[in-house]
Amino acid sequence: PLVDGTADSKPLALAQIRSRLQRVDNLVALGETEGAFLTLWSLLEAVLRRRAEEVQLPLERLDTSTLINHLYSQGELSIEQFDVVMELRDIRNAAAHGFATPNLPAALPKLRNLVAELIHYWWPD
Repeated sequence: PLVDGTADSKPLALAQIRSRLQRVDNLVALGETEGAFLTLWSLLEAVLRRRAEEVQLPLERLDTSTLINHLYSQGELSIEQFDVVMELRDIRNAAAHGFATPNLPAALPKLRNLVAELIHYWWPD
């Protein structure tokens, strides 16, 4: 399955991802955990899609689950990273579809750390 978007859609640039990551920290400081979590999830998807593009996997427009599975099977995600993504995906789905997410506050730092870890690992400064 493909995600919505135009044929010329591109993942966010790394500078945009880093800038939005800083804005997420502002949301967290304001107590906006759900908004911060969903924004972080969009950044995670941008990071994964950018990586797929860089390693020339034709995955940019595939749905997120397929993208995650392919990146893991290609060795781009460790088993630990894959497990965290799968755990957090369920929380993201609940939040995005209007269900109660009592475990979201505890999941927020895990997602923040994962996004930062992937950025640092794939694009060290």
